[in-house]
Amino acid sequence: GSAGGEQRVERGLRVGACADRQHHVRRRDAVEHAAPHRLRELALVLPFLLHSLALKGILEAKRRFDLSNLVRIPVVIFTFAAPILILPFSHDLRIVVPVMLSGRILAWLLNLGMVFRILPHLLHLRGWEPRDIGMLLRMGGWFSVSGVAGPIIDGMDRVFISSFLSVSMVAYYT
Repeated sequence: GSAGGEQRVERGLRVGACADRQHHVRRRDAVEHAAPHRLRELALVLPFLLHSLALKGILEAKRRFDLSNLVRIPVVIFTFAAPILILPFSHDLRIVVPVMLSGRILAWLLNLGMVFRILPHLLHLRGWEPRDIGMLLRMGGWFSVSGVAGPIIDGMDRVFISSFLSVSMVAYYT
C-alpha cells in the first residue's frame, strides 16, 4: 500500500513540475514576443523622457528643488506602485508598459508646468534663431552630452545582455 501511494505522489509531483515548466516556457515566449512592440512604445516616449530631464535641469538650475521633487517623488512612487496595482488585473506587458510610459508623459507635463510657473515669459516665446544654437551648445554642452548619452549608456547593458540571453533574463537583471 504505502509504496503505491508514494509512487502516485512522486508521479503527481513530476507531472506538476512538468506543467509548471511548460507554463514558464510559454510565459517566457510570450514576453520575448511582446518585447519588440514594447520597445517601439518606449521609443515613442523617449523624447518626452529626455525633454523632462532638461526641464528638471531648468528647475534645479533655478534652485527650485522643491518643485523638482514635487514631481520626482510621485513619479518614483508610481514607477514602483503601478505594476503592483495592475498585477491583480493583468500580467500582460501590453497593459503594464503603456501604463508605465503614461506616467513618464505625465511627469513631462508636470515638469513643463513647473518650468512655465517659474519662467512665465517662456510661454510667450514664438521661435528661436538658428545662430543661437552654437552659443547654446557651447554654454550647455555638458548638459546636452550627458542628457542624451546618459539614458543611452544606462540602457546599453540591457541591450547587450538581451542579445545573448532571453528578454526574461534581462528582466531579472534589472
